[in-house]
Amino acid sequence: MARHSFALRWFTILSAVWNHKVEGFTDAETRDLREQFGDVWFQLATLLGHSSPEVTKDWYLEPFTGLQLDYLLSLLDDEEQTAVDALLHKMAVGSGRVLQGVSLPSARDGGR
Repeated sequence: MARHSFALRWFTILSAVWNHKVEGFTDAETRDLREQFGDVWFQLATLLGHSSPEVTKDWYLEPFTGLQLDYLLSLLDDEEQTAVDALLHKMAVGSGRVLQGVSLPSARDGGR
C-alpha cells in the first residue's frame, strides 16, 4: 500500500512538472526531451527501482488511467457532460452488459 501511495503521489508531481516543462514546446521538441531525459513513467520507474517503465506500467497503469479519466471528466461543462452521459448510455444499453436496477423493499412494504 505504501508503494502505491508513493507511486501515486510522485506520478502526480512528475506529471505536473512535466506538463509545465513542455508547455509551449512543439511535438518534435517534446519528443526530443523525452528521448533525452525520459518521460514521467521513466522517472517514476527510477524512483521505484523498477528495471523499466514497462514494469511500472504493469503494476500502476490501470489505477492511474482511471484517475486521469476521472480528472478529465471533471473538466467537462454541463453540455459536454450531458453529451458524454448520453453516449455512454447508448453504448451500455446496446452492449447487453448493463445491470438493471433493483428496487429494494421498503419498510412500508413490510420488507417484501
